[in-house]
Amino acid sequence: MNAALLPYFLTLGMGLASGFSHCIGMCGIFVVSYAGVPNTDGSRQLIHPERHILFHAGRLTALAVLGLAGGVIGALAHRWAVGQAVLSVTVGIVMLGLALGLAGVVPVFRLPEPDILGAGGGRGRRLFRKALQSQSLLKPLWVGVFVGFLPCGLTYNALQATFTMQPLSGALLMLCFGLGTVPGLLALALFGNALFGGLLTRLPFRIAMTRVAAIFMAVLGASFVWRGWTSL
Repeated sequence: MNAALLPYFLTLGMGLASGFSHCIGMCGIFVVSYAGVPNTDGSRQLIHPERHILFHAGRLTALAVLGLAGGVIGALAHRWAVGQAVLSVTVGIVMLGLALGLAGVVPVFRLPEPDILGAGGGRGRRLFRKALQSQSLLKPLWVGVFVGFLPCGLTYNALQATFTMQPLSGALLMLCFGLGTVPGLLALALFGNALFGGLLTRLPFRIAMTRVAAIFMAVLGASFVWRGWTSL
């Protein structure tokens, strides 16, 4: 495999594992808010496929914007070869630590995630609530955009990698992460808890998938450390 493509494949794998673990737990309620009518067995009818397209389009757009912003930071470091190498090593070490936190090995390293819908004010929170309560045909799109920008430990973990890239490369990396999460969220939207006898919401399954995501993250972090170290 081309070494330049490795971060994208690793981030895609991290997103795929995250989609069947962390994302179902954190974003499942938002998916249910726009998905089709539930069947008697708990699955959901695909009577409005455009809702799923709009939701994920909004979410992926938000993630790409975050990646673009991260790449701008990375582009500044690219002006100085030593600075780029140091940043790559630093990002890699942080990602290794956060991978240990995500896997539960060193819980103190796990990033906290604020309750965006909890008590309190905030313009962003009020706008998100308004989007969730909207009856507009574009509701899934706006919900997807807000979900993409929500404070999320895994999103932050993936976003760090963009600090070592150019803007467009950063946007592409975050798109890979977002695309990886689509299968898990889409499975929840279409099948609810009926898939494989409720496998999607079983805690042991989600813990296992979280650890798989942590492995991808650790390998990605190690690759950044190696790339930066060899450039010093």
